[in-house]
Amino acid sequence: MRNESLSPPINPVDPSAVWAAAMVNFETARTDEVAYDRTTWRPAYRASGNGGSNIPDSVDSQMELLTDVRCDAEDKLIATPAPNLAGVIWKIEYARKRWEEFEDWPNDWWNSVMSDLARLSIQGRVAA
Repeated sequence: MRNESLSPPINPVDPSAVWAAAMVNFETARTDEVAYDRTTWRPAYRASGNGGSNIPDSVDSQMELLTDVRCDAEDKLIATPAPNLAGVIWKIEYARKRWEEFEDWPNDWWNSVMSDLARLSIQGRVAA
């Protein structure tokens, strides 16, 4: 009987491709959110602040949806193992900006970054 746990995957997934796909998904979600904010939500917000009608529920709902989509893509990207040190540095720089008004980053973000660093450190020792 063959031990499946010792067999290499039939179609190994390229970590760089997984990271790149997560980055594209995040960038697309962020671009969509920023564009809607700039062209629709923010003008409605300014108008309501200047005595105009309230922000339409449909505009608020769409902004919330786009923000949720971006947050989900952001969390998935952070949880995706960085394929190299540059990816870990990107995570740290992004987290510093994203959480600058908070006391600390969420634990799952810290865990992801520390896992990346530990994994890359081990890979570096093996390659040396």
